[in-house]
Amino acid sequence: MGRDRFYLASQGRGLWPAILRSFASDTDVHRVVDNWAYALRERDNPKRSSGSHALFSDPELGGYGPLAPKSKVGDYHLPIHQQLRSAPLPLIDGALRTGPKRVVELGAGNGEFLHHLAGKYRDSTFTGVEFHTEYARQHQAPNLSWVAGYALDLLENGQIAGDILLASSTFSYVNPIELQAYVKAIKNARFQTVIIRDALIGGYDPTRYPNTFKHMMKMTFGYDYRHYFAQEGYKTTSFAIIEHSGQRSNRLKNQVLRLDLA
Repeated sequence: MGRDRFYLASQGRGLWPAILRSFASDTDVHRVVDNWAYALRERDNPKRSSGSHALFSDPELGGYGPLAPKSKVGDYHLPIHQQLRSAPLPLIDGALRTGPKRVVELGAGNGEFLHHLAGKYRDSTFTGVEFHTEYARQHQAPNLSWVAGYALDLLENGQIAGDILLASSTFSYVNPIELQAYVKAIKNARFQTVIIRDALIGGYDPTRYPNTFKHMMKMTFGYDYRHYFAQEGYKTTSFAIIEHSGQRSNRLKNQVLRLDLA
């Protein structure tokens, strides 16, 4: 999500001016430079790892690469309920039990998770937003649709709206200033409920770093979302840090939370 805006901004003009103009306020500019350098180095390498395929396999160097769902990167090869992104399912179930809802997922990836929800809650409508949706569109359902583009622009332009917004390992890829813009746009789009799941890595824990953010590892930030959304009038109705019990990631912790517009 955040990478995509940088790539678009820098295409067709010099790299360093684009960095200075677009990320002068970024607290971790080297993250963006590392990202770009890695992409250029590995783009034409036939022996590059499946991990680099997952991040950079589309021509624009942004969005969800079409090879990622076919690889064993992370836990996408596991059943939905064993994947990291299944952590917020209880919160999603609770939000959808009250009746039909319009659900939007930012950073829908390969579309599998949202397709699972659409099959389970047929009275609600689901919209997946991803920079590239070629692979996601292979998942079809009467109550499921896909929107391609940069999510912040789509929100600010009023092109996506709904009742519930889902974001799983999405906002950790944007810088703090960009996150604030997202939160404001989400409120202006009148989303009543926001459900977020983020992996906690690099020693980050929002209970240890309240009301702020921390750079976790290259390319990712850890956020105390309770603080950022409270600034726009959202209250935290559920917050937990849980360990993922799936294969290959049994020590990885996640923060899972639900925020409701007061």
